[in-house]
Amino acid sequence: MNRPPRLLTSLLIAGVILCAVRTQARAEDLIRLSADQVQFYYDRFLIEADGNVKVNLAGGVHVSGDTFSMDLRLHRFLVAGNVTVTDGAQNLHGAALADFLSFRRIYFVPVSDQPDRWTYLDNDFAHPEKGREMPGDAFFFPDLGKSRPYIRSQSAVISPSNYATFRPASVDTGLGYLPAPVYVLNFSNNPNIAQNSLSGANFDAPYPFAGNQNSLSAVHFRYDNYNKTYFSFEQHFASDKAYAVFSVNPATKPSKFWNLLTSDRLGTQTQIQTFTQLHTFQSGLSMPVESSQYTNVTLTQALRRSYLQLSGNFYNQSLLDEPPLLYFHDPSHTFNAAHPVNMQLTLTSFDQRLGHLPLYERFRIGGLYIHDIYGIQGYAAPSTGGCSSDPNNPSFCNPSGQPYGVGRDLWQNLFGLTLYTPSFKLGHDAFFNGIFDKQRTWGPPHYVDTTHSTFSLSKLYGTHAVSYLQYDVRNVSDIYGRNQLLAYPPYVPIVNGSAYPGFAAFRGLATYRTLTGGFAFTPNPDFAFALFARKHTDFPASIPFYYGTPPYDISADLRVRVAPHTTLDISRTYYFNFANERWSPYFQIQVLP
Repeated sequence: MNRPPRLLTSLLIAGVILCAVRTQARAEDLIRLSADQVQFYYDRFLIEADGNVKVNLAGGVHVSGDTFSMDLRLHRFLVAGNVTVTDGAQNLHGAALADFLSFRRIYFVPVSDQPDRWTYLDNDFAHPEKGREMPGDAFFFPDLGKSRPYIRSQSAVISPSNYATFRPASVDTGLGYLPAPVYVLNFSNNPNIAQNSLSGANFDAPYPFAGNQNSLSAVHFRYDNYNKTYFSFEQHFASDKAYAVFSVNPATKPSKFWNLLTSDRLGTQTQIQTFTQLHTFQSGLSMPVESSQYTNVTLTQALRRSYLQLSGNFYNQSLLDEPPLLYFHDPSHTFNAAHPVNMQLTLTSFDQRLGHLPLYERFRIGGLYIHDIYGIQGYAAPSTGGCSSDPNNPSFCNPSGQPYGVGRDLWQNLFGLTLYTPSFKLGHDAFFNGIFDKQRTWGPPHYVDTTHSTFSLSKLYGTHAVSYLQYDVRNVSDIYGRNQLLAYPPYVPIVNGSAYPGFAAFRGLATYRTLTGGFAFTPNPDFAFALFARKHTDFPASIPFYYGTPPYDISADLRVRVAPHTTLDISRTYYFNFANERWSPYFQIQVLP
């Protein structure tokens, strides 16, 4: 097999081992349910069962009855009608049983000569607490009304705080029920199990077919404007302190992205995170005709009033022994895949208030190292001499024969400061916010200043509507001193036969201004509408089909819940005929949970 799958397999195994080692939570006791009909209601988070109900609990306890109801949010279930409880030597008959799992208390209404109520503590059926007062809602059945079940099944394995596995299952698609051999519903509050490694899509319908408290496997049916319809696969592993998420997306197209995210909290103050992406162009799982890889590793260490972060980016432009001839302009060129590397160490302070002023600040300071055997483009003026074959020579050329004009190693420093205000209340339900950020990155032969300022006013209209006005200014200055003209010589773009002489005034100093006004209306949780308009005033000015942002645009977004577990989001943007484009090419339509 080729190297890319072996590489991802090794990384995935490492992620699985990482989560297995870090798993510390005790496995939750499982509830095994079977009945003539088992149904899950997504909008109520209820599992209901009727007819020949059988419930198997931990410790060999068996409960049977006519009907079953479980509230997953309250962590309790109820069995009623001809209830039988078997626990070793105990064989009990009653009208109803309620198990409050979080409190390890079971309430039981026995069938006896005299009306009575029994309470069992810690699932000890040998010693009932007879006549003890019970909660008023211990045997309460919910009113389902017109609620439609999301899953229909005949059996379920339930981990009350984490997941439920239905086998077999029929899943509501909105148009009808789709049968499946198994369906795993994960509702854990552990954020690590919910990490996502798939890119965005207009439509995503996951089919989780395997999983437990610490893992979830799913096939996704997806649609986006570029790939159209396709299938993807995603695998989750998680514990309380670590996770590993692997995906292949799209799995049924030649151009595939194999992603792996991992994270581990090594202690209360240390965390390491990685992201690896392998791209292959291949038919099925055959030998790729193109393969490249990128990995980011970030280590974060908390300090007393700040945190230290070390981040590294590692690139492999090709993982193949020989790329196709079209990789180079010159087919006779000897293949030597580049492996650029950059690393950054940054110290960032926590937010601090400035005296008694309504103003907060945080700073960051750090250093950056970049290595590229073919030279680092864009950090120095182009070389005016010939090409050198020595990679350490500043005149070393790239594979296409163009000189970069800078060596293969670059060291830079950075310092940044952020100032911001909390929300100032202005009159009735009106607020002001401001933020200012400035950073300088320097190292021979230049320095870059970035300044970003944002000011906003917002107004609330009751609890369902808000309007806002925001002004944003961003300045970027790339300074080479006396070599400024050499780094940024005058240039007049010619696009579609039209010249733009104003661009020749650009000397590495750019300013981007954006004025935004918007309005959002949310009358209820099932409906939301937002409208916002922007005016961009930039230097250099935007050039159609070449550079920049359309000077004007208006966007609208509508979100409507069309089913208890499905929300439809529709948006589109109008560009006022910039670059002969009035509307964005597509409606952005997303189907969300």
